[in-house]
Amino acid sequence: KQDNVGGLTIDNDIEQRPEVVADWARLPFEDEAFDFGYWDPPYFGYIGVDGDVHYNRLQPCYDEICRVSKRLALLSPLIYPKPQNWIRKAVIAITYGPNKIIRALQVFERK
Repeated sequence: KQDNVGGLTIDNDIEQRPEVVADWARLPFEDEAFDFGYWDPPYFGYIGVDGDVHYNRLQPCYDEICRVSKRLALLSPLIYPKPQNWIRKAVIAITYGPNKIIRALQVFERK
């Protein structure tokens, strides 16, 4: 909703006024319910003892949006691995965004 992208909006924060209030890690939809999904995940993680930033809190969300979508556009500063049985259609650099960080618009499609 914050990106002003049209279509069905989902958020667990009622103050964002989404059409569906749900946790991204447990979406209330059937497999492949949507022809197209767009996900702009939050840019958070935690610093591990090795000093690396870990984003594993997002993996269940990524798995869920892949489960309910036939195609997916994902906007993130991270390059996500291609889901199993999907093809990567595009990776496009986007330079405008929070803190002017470089993000990639990744587009995936089921095989």
